[in-house]
Amino acid sequence: MVAFDPKLNETLLSYLHLTDKIKRKKRVIIYGRPNVARNSFLMIVEALNKMIEKYNPDSEWEYLSIGGNHKSIKLKNGNTLVAGGKLTLEKYAEILAESSVGVSLMCSPHPSYPPLEMAAFGVQTVTNSFLCKDLSSFSENIHSLDIVNFDTVADAIYAAMQQYVERKPVNKESEYLNLENQFVRVGESVKKIID
Repeated sequence: MVAFDPKLNETLLSYLHLTDKIKRKKRVIIYGRPNVARNSFLMIVEALNKMIEKYNPDSEWEYLSIGGNHKSIKLKNGNTLVAGGKLTLEKYAEILAESSVGVSLMCSPHPSYPPLEMAAFGVQTVTNSFLCKDLSSFSENIHSLDIVNFDTVADAIYAAMQQYVERKPVNKESEYLNLENQFVRVGESVKKIID
């Protein structure tokens, strides 16, 4: 079988060293694209509200939505989901390096890059499986849910928040960080099949 493996964007990779220098904030980032149904934006917002209501995390935690444009949203107990909108790759890398928890849902078999990017930067990442897709073996930082509802997402977010540490080393030896040209490898594999 011939397949392409996802690879971390080269610009993001050049900023991975930030994880060694920046103190992580008590921040939950979400991949928030309200205009793209497959990213389950409303599910994430309601799960955040459920989590806040159920667990009442300390007020040091902040909530940031990145990826799409929308207004900031009032959450339970006086919290706010701050709208970060679309970011440059450099700003995105900085936010990844200083955040602790990420949430990125994808109701599609596509692997979705944000959970892979979050996990590569050491972010405890909540995502979902979908039919044949399960990202949990990609990284110890990925928490993939088989059942997605307000409760399961809320509980997974809170569990990820409990793993907060100010400094977290990241695996810089992952195959995901190897930017070798896969077209060469695939071309060689196809040539072997043909020959």
